[in-house]
Amino acid sequence: MKFMESGTFGGRHAYVKLKFSPHSDKILVIFPPSQDLTYPLRINPYLQIKRYESLIPKDVVGTVYILGYDPQISVETFLADIAEDFGEFVKERIGPCMIAGISYGGGVAIPFASKFPELTKKLLLVVSSYAMSEQGINLCNEIIDLTSKNKRLQAQLRLSCLVRNPLLRMFIKLSTQINWNKKQPYLNPPSTIINAYIHMVKYNYGLKKYIHGIKAPTMMIGGTEDQFFSVELYNELADAIENCESILFKGATHAVPVEKIFKIKKLVKEFLKT
Repeated sequence: MKFMESGTFGGRHAYVKLKFSPHSDKILVIFPPSQDLTYPLRINPYLQIKRYESLIPKDVVGTVYILGYDPQISVETFLADIAEDFGEFVKERIGPCMIAGISYGGGVAIPFASKFPELTKKLLLVVSSYAMSEQGINLCNEIIDLTSKNKRLQAQLRLSCLVRNPLLRMFIKLSTQINWNKKQPYLNPPSTIINAYIHMVKYNYGLKKYIHGIKAPTMMIGGTEDQFFSVELYNELADAIENCESILFKGATHAVPVEKIFKIKKLVKEFLKT
C-alpha cells in the first residue's frame, strides 16, 4: 500500500490517490467524514493510509481515491452541489467505480449515486443516512456553538465522546489533545465546520428526494445507538434503495467503524469483491 499522488480539482477540492493492491483493478472512491472539514486532506496525504487501511481490504481493492471538501464551504453549499463537483472529477479522471460515503461523506454519496448511476458500480454507506435524528441535530448545534466560541479543541473532544468503549474513548481524547497544537497551523478555518453543520441542520431532510434514485447495489452499515442517525432513519433509507443490504450492529454508536472494526472489514470485503 503506497501513496501515489495528490492535488486539487475544481479549484477547491483536494484529492489523494493510493495504491492498495497491484493484483486488483477495482477502484474505490471515498467521500470522507466531517473530520476532513477540520483536518484537511492536504495536511499529510500519508495519514490517509493509516486512516483507511483498517477498513479497506488490501487484497480486494487496487486503487483508492479520497476526495476532500472545499475549506470555503458556505451555509448554502448543498451536499448535492459537492456531489456534482465530485461527479465531474470521477467522470474525467476515473470512470465507473465503487463509492464509499462515511458519515458526512454519505450525505454526498447519496445524491452522487442518484445523479451519476453510470459512474456508481457499488455504494457503501457507513454511519450515514438521508437525514439526522433530533439527537443528531442537538449534537450538531453543540459543535457549532463550541466552534463559534473558538473552543475548537472542546468541539473535537465532544465528538470523541461518541465512542462507547471507555478505554478507547480515553485513548482518542488523549491523542486529540496531544496532537492538537501540532495540527493547529494546518487546520481549516472555523467557518468550514460551522457552515457545513449549520447547513445540515437547516436542510436536514434535503437529501430525501435522491434516495429513490439510487440503483447501484448498496451496503449500509450503522449502529442502533448512533447519536446522529436513528434506527428509523436507517431503515427508511434501506427500504427506499432498490438493492440495499442493511447491517445495524446492536448497541453500537456512530463510532461503529472503530467499535466493530474487524467485523466491518469482513463485511466490506465480501461486498466489494463480489
